Amino acid sequence: MKQYVISILFALCMMACTQHSKHWETICQVESYIEEQPDSALVVLQGIDVSELSNDEERAKHALLLSMAYDMNDISQTDDSLISTAKAYYEHSDNVKYRFLSYYYYGRVLCNLGDFPQAIVLFTQAEELINQLDNSQLAGQLYMQIGDIYYNHYDYAKCLEAYELAYDYFMKANDKSQAAHALINIGKSHWGADNHQEGIEYTHMALDKAISLDDDTLKRQCYSNLVIMYDKLWDADKCGEYVDILLTQYDIEQSLCPT
Repeated sequence: MKQYVISILFALCMMACTQHSKHWETICQVESYIEEQPDSALVVLQGIDVSELSNDEERAKHALLLSMAYDMNDISQTDDSLISTAKAYYEHSDNVKYRFLSYYYYGRVLCNLGDFPQAIVLFTQAEELINQLDNSQLAGQLYMQIGDIYYNHYDYAKCLEAYELAYDYFMKANDKSQAAHALINIGKSHWGADNHQEGIEYTHMALDKAISLDDDTLKRQCYSNLVIMYDKLWDADKCGEYVDILLTQYDIEQSLCPT
């Protein structure tokens, strides 16, 4: 009889632990539209009272999605307490995507804090999950972040490797806009490594994609970089050609700033 009572109490305890709060359905709904409507997702997630969440799963998922929403809305987080909640839960989870995202967004916060060595550690942990994740878009985003760290620390060999992988993954994901961004970064990295011809060639490749996409932001970045490159090579004709384009089509003061 005693064993029976213990079993019943254990079952009731397990049921209580797995019950979700009134916010669970809302949190799950946010996940479905956070990428398309990150501003709306942020408002909803900020409106949830964390003290009313009933278990670790709810708190972890809310923390992860809120960290994502901040990042997607270009709100730099320099406090790692939120994403730490998600990482602590998901690093022991079988959910590969959430584990990847918790490492990735923790790395993003560390970048905001200027702790780039530790950010690389987190990004490397995320990288180890890429084959299991099978998500080319997220893999591309990860390698862009890794490339940015190495580029800003003048390690052109490593940033080139990362940006080239980012380009390959974005092409697999059919994200031509991000692929063009990767090409711009490959061009800048070659230029930084004094591979001037390759830098110009990749920038022209990026420009071709930008023109095919009719993306003015990308085109302006490419024209600006070409102006800087040709100016440093003392090629007045080419430099002047792209300056004329910027003068006639874009805001010259913004466009001539290094990108």
